[in-house]
Amino acid sequence: MGTTPAYQWQWQPAGPSTAWAALSDGINTNTEGTPAFEVSSATSPTVGVRSISGVGGNFRCFVTDTCGSVTSDEATLSVCLIDFNCDGFPNQEDLYGFLTEYFTQVEQPSNCVPG
Repeated sequence: MGTTPAYQWQWQPAGPSTAWAALSDGINTNTEGTPAFEVSSATSPTVGVRSISGVGGNFRCFVTDTCGSVTSDEATLSVCLIDFNCDGFPNQEDLYGFLTEYFTQVEQPSNCVPG
């Protein structure tokens, strides 16, 4: 049985670069030095990421303990600030998609009785 695992979240910018960068808590920059993400809990099982400049990329977690290490599958984050459905055409469909997603996620209070 291994020790308590250590977690390190990593980011790979979208584009031709294949280099992975370790995320750290606070502001993380892209390869040009521009702020890209605000990160919390970069060394825990669950990471919090907020895009600052509208960039995405691939994310993964590297986990290590005394028994060895393993890297999670990659997850791609696409950030579409206005173009909600990422089709390249900002229009009313984007507003509809956003509102549909928002109201699907909102939970009604348990004491809410439809009128």
